Amino acid sequence: DGDREEVSDDAVQTAAAPEKSFYIVKNGDSLGRISENIYNSVDYVEMLMKANNLKDPDMIFEGQKLKIPDKSEKELR
Repeated sequence: DGDREEVSDDAVQTAAAPEKSFYIVKNGDSLGRISENIYNSVDYVEMLMKANNLKDPDMIFEGQKLKIPDKSEKELR
């Protein structure tokens, strides 16, 4: 029985993981545009900045790999 519970916990964690956990910055991207495309809102720019330790939202570059936190993390901060 203990083994089944462990498997269930793993399954729940996997299901709770966001579909897109990373995003590769393309030419012309901005954090606002990325936020709009992923979350359908520009309100997540600050969350993206925190998740990626960015001090300036304009300091992203083509080819950069950004962590994309789950939308629910915004409510936790």
